[in-house]
Amino acid sequence: TENLVDEQIIVAASPEGDALLNSAAKIVESTSAANGVLHTIDSLLEPMWFSRNIRQSLEGESERFSTLISLGDRVDSFVNMVSSSEPYTLFAPTNDAFKNAGMDVVNNLDTEYIQEVLGYHIVPGIFTSSDLMEMTELDTSSGDKLTVAMNQ
Repeated sequence: TENLVDEQIIVAASPEGDALLNSAAKIVESTSAANGVLHTIDSLLEPMWFSRNIRQSLEGESERFSTLISLGDRVDSFVNMVSSSEPYTLFAPTNDAFKNAGMDVVNNLDTEYIQEVLGYHIVPGIFTSSDLMEMTELDTSSGDKLTVAMNQ
């Protein structure tokens, strides 16, 4: 199930048989209405991004981002940025993206090269897809400009 901000809400049963939302909020009561259903819950639902930093989000999908995590672990500045509470936008290449670029053998890559490549993928600030549609370039953490262009 998705909510109004396009975030998935996971509904599961607790060991006691209660319906839980995102493993935390318990549905206490449900009331039917002419235009839907009102579920009374016992705690506040927070967006996942509210409680997880970029690093934790990557680790949550480690099967897709293990190469990025492995490379990032070799660069202190990258680890500090993705683990901090400061706002960043990461354009996160998947394992396949690294493989397609010939970078799937990470042990042979120079740390300075990794820092430059990863720095090009992280931008200070939070930029949603909607924000990017209005932009033409971004300043990366490596000091380079990243061109943003929409396909028509």
